Amino acid sequence: MTADKICKVDEYEIHCFARRNKHGFTHRAIVWLGEEKIAEVKCQYYNRTWERFEFESVISNVLRKAGKTHEHIKEILDNLANENHKEINRTFGSVALVAKMGEVFGQTTKEKNDWKARMLKAGLGNMGLTMPEDWENLDEETKQARLDAVINHLGKTNESN
Repeated sequence: MTADKICKVDEYEIHCFARRNKHGFTHRAIVWLGEEKIAEVKCQYYNRTWERFEFESVISNVLRKAGKTHEHIKEILDNLANENHKEINRTFGSVALVAKMGEVFGQTTKEKNDWKARMLKAGLGNMGLTMPEDWENLDEETKQARLDAVINHLGKTNESN
C-alpha cells in the first residue's frame, strides 16, 4: 500500500494513510527506522478535525507511542506545519499565475473572467474554495474586481516565502 504522505523526521520516516469508511474516515501513521517498524497508530474520525496540516493528530500520537518527548513532538509538528504552509503558498502562487493567464487568453472581459474563475476552481476547489451563490448574477466588472483581488492575494501570499 502506498502512503498518502511521507514525512522525514530525524532518522525516521513517518508513512501516513487516509481511508474513507462507513463511519467517516481513518488516518493511520507508521514510524519506520530503515526497515524496522517502530510504532503504528490509527485514528477514526467522524468529521473533519482542526489541524494545521493533514495528519497532524495521528503523527503526534504515533510519535508519542514511539517514545518522543512532548517538547520534541511540538518541535517536529511545528516544522511539519511550516513545511506544509510553504507548500500551500507555492500552490497558491501557481494557481494565481495560471489564473492570470486569462488576461492573455480571453478576448472579452467575460472570457477573461470565465478563465480566471475556472482556474481558481480547478486549483483551489479541493481546498475549500466556494463561489458566492449569486456569482452568475454579478456583472462582469464586479466579477473581474473580485477575481483580480483573489488572484493578487494568492500571488502575494506566495511572495512572502
